[in-house]
Parts: sequence; structure tokens; C-alpha cells
Amino acid sequence: MKFSYVKFDDKYLPIVPLIVKGKVEAEINAFVDSGAGVSVFNFDTAEMIGIEAENGKKEFVKIGDGSFIEIFVHTLEIRFAGKSFKAKIGFSRGLGVGFNIMGRMDIFENFIVSFNEKEKCIEFTELD
Repeated sequence: MKFSYVKFDDKYLPIVPLIVKGKVEAEINAFVDSGAGVSVFNFDTAEMIGIEAENGKKEFVKIGDGSFIEIFVHTLEIRFAGKSFKAKIGFSRGLGVGFNIMGRMDIFENFIVSFNEKEKCIEFTELD
């Protein structure tokens, strides 16, 4: 499945829609970050899907500037690019980039992921 980049703060970024299911499900957008090990979403997303973020497993992850942020990890059902699967998602109050982050763990292993900067698109090819 191919997605066009989305304009965000005058830049085109690989931001894609996915469905996340907690007590309820919601479509959210996430920045596809091949450098992120785990997906990290903001606390507003946890509220949107009806879960208490802080009930998850507390961990700390290193971010781009070398500092650490606190996350609360939940295993949730995801629907993305025509496929349903479970993925570990961390929720954080310290996510300061303005969007949710889709990391590699539990998501990239389901697809071949191809970034095309020239055409400003990203493609996910499902693996069996």
C-alpha cells in the first residue's frame, strides 16, 4: 500500500493513517520513523481509544537528542495497510514532536517498507 507524504510545518513527511484499538478504536496518524525502535504515541491518543496510559508497563526510551522519555507500554490491536496485528505501543507525555511515532517493533516485521523521497511517498508491501 502506497501513501503520499503529508505536509506538516512546511515539510513533507511520511505520516500515515492507522487504526488503533483499545476499549474503542480510532484512526490516528503517525510519522513513520525507521530509526525508532518502538512506537510512541501521545497521551491524547490513549484517551481517544479509552485506555489509561499509565496502566501500561513503565519504560524509558532514548530519543534523538540523547535524552530519555518515560513511556507506558501497552500491546494493542492495530489495523494498517490491509493487515491486522498486535503491536507494542508506548504512550508518553514527553513526546514533543507534535505527532505520534510509528517505530519498527511489531510493525515493520509485517512489511517491506520503502521510502521514496523524490516522489514523497512511502510504500508498505505485506509479508506472508
